[in-house]
Amino acid sequence: MPESGLARSLAGAAAQILSSRDDWEKRDDGVHTIRQLFEQAEPGDVAVEALRPLREAFESTLKDLRSTLVRDSCAALAALAQTAQDTAAPLVRALLPVLIDQAGSPNKVIRGYAEECMMEVVRNVHSKHQIAALCNLSSTHKSKDSRDGVSCD
Repeated sequence: MPESGLARSLAGAAAQILSSRDDWEKRDDGVHTIRQLFEQAEPGDVAVEALRPLREAFESTLKDLRSTLVRDSCAALAALAQTAQDTAAPLVRALLPVLIDQAGSPNKVIRGYAEECMMEVVRNVHSKHQIAALCNLSSTHKSKDSRDGVSCD
């Protein structure tokens, strides 16, 4: 998919997520669209500018209390990381606090999705600031589970 078409489609899916705050199924459809777009895209198709509209959309869906929406958001973020790789570094850096919050969630299901997602992101997106940010955020997090879940020793 050409970059401009991908950027337009991603912006449309992000808008669907953000405009449907009270309808989780429409939000989940937007997340599925994002995942499919990245599964079909080639690594060279993704530009940083195309990812900008996704920040607020992912922040809202990753923080949701519905484990289905968090699961699907984590899967979409993993697909994004696999396809966009280092191009996704700014977006990943912005989403790390949300993922760390969810990794400390009292809900074990959501915690599992967030931990798995963080591992996939770290595996595929390389940034000199990423590990330091992850260690800093996790070591100072208010949740004991978040602090214990990430070892930076």
